[in-house]
Amino acid sequence: MRRSDLSCSTPRFNPWGPALLVTALLTGCGGPGPGNLQPPAAPATLAVTHTTTTEVELSWADLSDDEDGFELQRAPDSGGVPGTFVVVASLAADTTEHTVDALAPDSTYWFRVRAHARGAFSAYSNQVDARTDPLFADACDWSVYGSIDASIDWTSVVPRNGRRVVAGMADGIFGGSFSAPVVAELDAAGAVLWCRAYPRTDTVVVSRVQSMHALLGDELLVVLEVGSSSVDSTRLLLFLDAAGNPLRVRYSGIEVGRVAVSSHSPELYLYGRSVASLPLEGSLLLRMTVNGDLASAWSIGGLPNATFPFSLRATSDGGLVLLDGRHHDASLFLALGLVKLDASGTIVWARNYGTPFGEIIYPRDVVETADGGFLALGMVGTPPAHDPLYLRVDQDGHVVWQQRARHVLVNFQTTQMVELGGGRFGTLYSSSVGLSVILHVVGEDGVTHGNAEYLTSGLPQPLAVLFLQALAAREDGGLDLVGTNFTGLGGSRGVIVEAAVSAECGTLTEPAAFTLEPSSFATLPAAPVEVEPVPAEWMPYLLVDVGLPTVLELNLTREYRAR
Repeated sequence: MRRSDLSCSTPRFNPWGPALLVTALLTGCGGPGPGNLQPPAAPATLAVTHTTTTEVELSWADLSDDEDGFELQRAPDSGGVPGTFVVVASLAADTTEHTVDALAPDSTYWFRVRAHARGAFSAYSNQVDARTDPLFADACDWSVYGSIDASIDWTSVVPRNGRRVVAGMADGIFGGSFSAPVVAELDAAGAVLWCRAYPRTDTVVVSRVQSMHALLGDELLVVLEVGSSSVDSTRLLLFLDAAGNPLRVRYSGIEVGRVAVSSHSPELYLYGRSVASLPLEGSLLLRMTVNGDLASAWSIGGLPNATFPFSLRATSDGGLVLLDGRHHDASLFLALGLVKLDASGTIVWARNYGTPFGEIIYPRDVVETADGGFLALGMVGTPPAHDPLYLRVDQDGHVVWQQRARHVLVNFQTTQMVELGGGRFGTLYSSSVGLSVILHVVGEDGVTHGNAEYLTSGLPQPLAVLFLQALAAREDGGLDLVGTNFTGLGGSRGVIVEAAVSAECGTLTEPAAFTLEPSSFATLPAAPVEVEPVPAEWMPYLLVDVGLPTVLELNLTREYRAR
C-alpha cells in the first residue's frame, strides 16, 4: 500500500488489526514518527573550481530530489586538518555551486556541505581544502621596454580588457634633444600592440605625464604637465581613442591639477590652483564633460595660500572628496584637510586633521571605503625622514582610527594608493635614490596585510637603478607597477612589474619596522571653507582648445624579461 492510500486522520475503525495501523502511522501520517524525519541523500564530489586572493569557488553533485536546501560550512586549517566548522551559507534547493568570499589571502580553509529536508540533515559530503591565492605572486615578471628612437620613462598604467596601457615620457626622439609624451598598449603576454609619441610643434613644452584615465568607449585621457616643474606647471588634457589617435586637446590654467573620473556619470573633475594671472583665491575645481568641455567651476578655500590641493576622488554617492594641505606658507603643511562635496558642488562637511605637536604633514591620496567613509594617506615629518600616515574617517569625517609607522622611511616618497579588493589598499613608496621600492598593503581596519620590498641591489643586470612610480590593480586581482630603469649606459628603459618580486629575481622582505601603530593625530578646529562659483567672465580662461599634436610611431621593443 502506498503512503497516499493511508488517511492521516485519526482512524475510527481498523479491520486489519493494530499491526498495520502502527505501520501506517510510522510511514506516512503526520506525527513524530521517524518517517517524517527521513533525511535526503547526501551531496557528493565537493570540489574547488577556482580561487582568488579572497574567494573560493566550490561545486558539488546534488544526489537528492526532495531537499529543501543546503548548508555550506567552512573551517580554518589547523595543522593540516580542519578546525571548527561554522556555517557560511544557507542555500536553496538544487544549488550545486557557491563562492565563499571575504577570506584572507594565502590562507587554507576546509569546506563541507550537507542537504536538509523536513527538518532532517543528510550526511556531510566529502571535505575539501583550498588555499587562497597569495597577495604577492611567488614569481615575479619584470619586463623592460626600450626604443632605438628614445629613452622611456613610464609614469602611469591603466589595465583594460586583459591588456594594459602605459604612458610616460620619451627623451631624445629620433636622436633629437626634445622630449614627448608616449603611450603604448601591451597585450596580456607583454607584446607591444601599438606605441605612439605626441611631440608638439608650438611653444607648449610638456615636462611629464602626470596620470592617465580610462573613459567611456575605451577612450583614454592623458593628463600632461606643462612647464618646468611639477609645482608651477599647468595642465594639458590629451584625449585619445582606443588605438591612441588624438581626438582633442584642452589646455587648463590650473597648477598642480589632479583629475578624477566619475564612475557614476559621464563627467571629469580637475582640482588644482589657478595660475597667477587669474585673480581667483583658493583652489579651483572644474567639472567637465567626457569631451573635455567645461560645465562649471568653483573656487574652494576663500583665502590665499590657505589650501593646497593634492588629490580628489569621485564618490559612490555621485559627489567628490577633496584632499588638501592646510598651511601658512608654500612649504609647511600643518594639517591634512578633507572636504566632502555632493553632486551639486555643495559642501557636506570639511575637516582638518593634525598632530598636537604641530608636525609637518604632506597629504598624498584619499580613497573611499566600502562603508562610505574614507582612508587618507600622508607623510609626517621633516625630509628626508618621513613616517607613513593612514587616517581612517567615517562618512561624516569623524576619525575612526589613525596609524603611522615611525622613523622607517628615509629618502622615500609615497606616490599613490589603489584599492585591491576585499577591503585592502596598496600604497607604493619609492626611494628618491632609486635603490628600493616598498609596496605596503593595509586593510580598512588598519591591519597590515603585507610589505614587499623591491631591492635593486638584488636584481640581475641591467636593472641597476630602479624607480617605480605608479601602480594599478588589474582585473584579475594582480598588480601592475611601472617606472624606469636607468642602465648607466646613457639612457633609460621603461619597466613594468607584474604582481611582486620573489627571491628568484630580487629580494622580497617584510620589513618588521613597517608596522603601523596608533598615532596621536586628532581633528583640529576647521577654518571656514567656502565654495564659490567662478565668475562667468573668467570661465573662458580655465579651459582652452588646443590644436592636435603630431603623432609619431615609436619603435618600442621588449628587451629583458626575468621570471
